[in-house]
Amino acid sequence: LKGLDEKTRVLLIYAQGDRTFCAGADLSQISSGELSGDRFQQVTNAIADAGVPTIALINGDVFGGGVELAMSCDFRIAADDIVMRIPAAALGLCYPPEGIFRLVQRLGIQLAKRVLVGAEAFSADRMLALGMVEALYSRDEALSAAEARARAIADLAPMAVRNMLKIIRRVEQGGFHLAEAQRLAHACAESDDFRDGVQ
Repeated sequence: LKGLDEKTRVLLIYAQGDRTFCAGADLSQISSGELSGDRFQQVTNAIADAGVPTIALINGDVFGGGVELAMSCDFRIAADDIVMRIPAAALGLCYPPEGIFRLVQRLGIQLAKRVLVGAEAFSADRMLALGMVEALYSRDEALSAAEARARAIADLAPMAVRNMLKIIRRVEQGGFHLAEAQRLAHACAESDDFRDGVQ
């Protein structure tokens, strides 16, 4: 995400095709030692820390690391017939610690236990009911719905969006500082964006 154009307002992540959003790691590469989770973790960390809102369109089944990829985004929209599962416990693997931390942050402790320790599979309907995704659409409608959400966010005042996103992420990470949050809020109140919005 280092090469992201500074005019970018929102990032939409989805899979080409509609069978699988992301299947996670190749198990043969993990068992042979040729695949390390470090590079994937760098990607999910970059998405979670992106300076703009991120939307995951889960337009296919999602497994393992793909779940963390989706959970690294700020918003999640899904096709209504997908399945989600992290099978690490069934395979005898411990999910990477940074990924566990992120899943606990985004899902809460009890739901993270079900996902990781219980290795439960979740239907799209169940994901919606549990707040893992914000909306479900048919496969035919999902991309246009996600693009509409991205456009709606992109049309908002960019400084207000970025600064509130920073404050929310600080709260989520347990590093909220009132003085910093007030500085970010004050910058918005003094901005051209606000003056234009009032007019």
